[in-house]
Amino acid sequence: MIIISSWYWSIAAEGTCLLLSNYVDVCQKNMQKDFYNNLDIAHMDLKPQNILLTSSDDPTLKLADFGFAQLPYGMDISPECRDLLIRLLQRDPNQRISYDDFFNHPFIDLVHMPSAESLPKAVSLVTEAVEADRAGNFQKALKSYSGALDFFLPAIHFERDQRKKRALRERVRQYVGRAEELKTQLAPRRQANSEATAPSRHELDELTVHSDHLAAALKIIDIAEYLDKHEKYAEALAKYELALGTLLPLLTTGAIGREKEVLRYFVERWMTRAEDIKTFLQLRRIDIDRCKFDAASSGDSESLLAKNPQCVVQ
Repeated sequence: MIIISSWYWSIAAEGTCLLLSNYVDVCQKNMQKDFYNNLDIAHMDLKPQNILLTSSDDPTLKLADFGFAQLPYGMDISPECRDLLIRLLQRDPNQRISYDDFFNHPFIDLVHMPSAESLPKAVSLVTEAVEADRAGNFQKALKSYSGALDFFLPAIHFERDQRKKRALRERVRQYVGRAEELKTQLAPRRQANSEATAPSRHELDELTVHSDHLAAALKIIDIAEYLDKHEKYAEALAKYELALGTLLPLLTTGAIGREKEVLRYFVERWMTRAEDIKTFLQLRRIDIDRCKFDAASSGDSESLLAKNPQCVVQ
C-alpha cells in the first residue's frame, strides 16, 4: 500500500494553482480578445474551476461550464446557426437541445460532411441536372445542380490528389455558373393575351355593378399586377391569393352564363400566374452559396472555415 503524505498533496495543489493562474492570465489577456471578439460569445463565468488542463506536461487549455454564457446579437450568422447556439446555451438543462436533436439540426448537416461518398453523390446529382437541362426541364435541373454543388464542396475538401482537386474546382465553376443562369432564366414572365375571342378586362369590370365583393377583389388584383410588373413577387403573390380567396366562391356560387364564363377566364389566368410566381419563389430560395464555391474554385476550400466564417453559416 502506497501512502501519499499531505505534504505531497499540498505541493501538487500549489503547483496546479500556479499553473492555473498562469493560464487564467493568458486566457484573460488573449482568449478574451480572440475567443470572445472573434466568435462573439461571452463566457460570463471565467474562473479556475472552469478552466481545464489536459495534462500537467505541455497541457492544452479548455474552457468548461458555459451555463452563464451569452451570445451577443448583431452577428452576421444564419438563422439556423443562431437557433442552434441559442438552444445549446440554455441555462436550464431541460431547455437545452437534446443529443438526438443536436445531430439532426439543419446547421450540423452531417449529410454533407466530407467523405468518400461525397463525389459519387455529386456526380449522380449533376448527371440528373445535365439531363434535365438538355431536356428543357429547367426547374428540375436547377434543383439537381444545387443538390450536386452541396456535395461537390466536401468532395473537393476530401480529395487529396491535387490534380483531381483542380479538375473538380473547374467543374464547380461551370455548374455554379449554369445554376445562376437558370435562376435568372426561370423568373416569371408575363404572357400577353393572344386569344382573339378572350373576354376583356372591361367586360369583367362591368360585372362589378352587381357585386361589391367582386369590385373589392378586382382592386386587390390591380395592386397584385402592379407589384408583379415591378418584380415584387412575394408581395404580388400575397395579393393574388387574397383576391382569389374572394373570386373563387363567386365563381362557384354567384355567376351564371356569360358572367361565369368571363369570371372563370380571369380566375384561371390569375391562378396560373400565382402558381408561376410561387414556383419561382421556391426556386429562388435554393441557395447557390457563391462564396463557398468561389473559395473552392480558388483552391482555398481548406481555409474556408478560418477565412470565410460568413460563408460557413449561410
